[in-house]
Amino acid sequence: MKIAYNDGIKLALSDGTPNLRDSDYITNYYAVTQKSNDSLEWKTSGYGAAFRGETHSARDQEKVEAYINSVACISDNEALYSFSVNNMSGLYKKNFTLEKDSEAHVIHSNTTEFLGVDYNEQTESAVASIKTDAVCANIALIDVKSGDYRAVTGGDSKDSNPSYSVFKPNTVLYDTSGVGRDYGGSFVKYAPAKIAALDLDGMNIKELYGDDKYSYVCPKDDKSGNLYCIRRPVKEKKKRNIFIDILLIPWRILQAIYYFLESFVMLFTGKTFTEKTENPTKGRSRSSRQIIIDGNLIEADKEFKRNQRNKDKLAGFVPLSWQLVKITSEGVDVIKKGISSFDIEDDGAIVCANGRHVLRIKDGKTEKTADGSAILKVSALKTHPDALSGGIFG
Repeated sequence: MKIAYNDGIKLALSDGTPNLRDSDYITNYYAVTQKSNDSLEWKTSGYGAAFRGETHSARDQEKVEAYINSVACISDNEALYSFSVNNMSGLYKKNFTLEKDSEAHVIHSNTTEFLGVDYNEQTESAVASIKTDAVCANIALIDVKSGDYRAVTGGDSKDSNPSYSVFKPNTVLYDTSGVGRDYGGSFVKYAPAKIAALDLDGMNIKELYGDDKYSYVCPKDDKSGNLYCIRRPVKEKKKRNIFIDILLIPWRILQAIYYFLESFVMLFTGKTFTEKTENPTKGRSRSSRQIIIDGNLIEADKEFKRNQRNKDKLAGFVPLSWQLVKITSEGVDVIKKGISSFDIEDDGAIVCANGRHVLRIKDGKTEKTADGSAILKVSALKTHPDALSGGIFG
């Protein structure tokens, strides 16, 4: 069975043997940005720049923040993926059999961010979560051939992680969080995410599941109509050791002195104490210790060590409190802990990502299908029921 996934800002399509490839768009963006920065470097470093008082311009050189937001397996050799690069976002198709010109443009924008995405081979359409401001997100239907799209949800909410139902035709599952604001209208926080279903024929929305203790995100169903999702606690429980905090005070003071001196030296020389280069393959990683997953800042190294203590040979760095669950009439059954993304194959097997591995769960047994350093999104090739109506804009 074909599985598409990301590893940082790289993409893979695997049927047991991973085929890891670069995103052409992101790679080209890095190259153009680096060339532009190199052409200005003589103005922003060294004694001459300090003499002219232009070292501050070094901080104005463009830095690239590139993320793979989602991936959807759409055929035996193609995947659809969404990305964000600085103030640009888009949707591209990636062909894994072509070495050159392997990507086809679907849509891109500098005013809209394209996040979670899924594909329906019956209608040759995609469904995505789109953000047009810093707080709210809506579900949008996208004609992959033309690049046209239209929002089908609205309101003061964050609608995310849509997926086409494989049980009920013309139905989209997604999670939705209400936006909490103060009396002045400023954003305060999101309400716990709940699972909703959108009927594309009547454009009716029905809330399926939710409570106040957890957020239920990334909903999907199987061909029998069983509902699955990832359950996250609304507020993570963090245990602090006051004695360790006290012991670390001298170290933190030394860190502050070091960074102050480094900033002072950089002001007059344009250089830091040590040569530092950015590694673009880290994707969402802001440092070796922190990774952002769906807007949540994760202490990756700490979480990985914490997960290893549970004697899991296939441990990742996704918090164990993020649980893949199955929702039944009797409640919620936990299938796997420490999961950031999952999908369901046609035979009922579940593929999921935990940061370091792609796992496949079938008949209660878990096996590893791929390794990586930042595997956050995964998608399986699957079939959907026949559409009951015409095109998405018909």
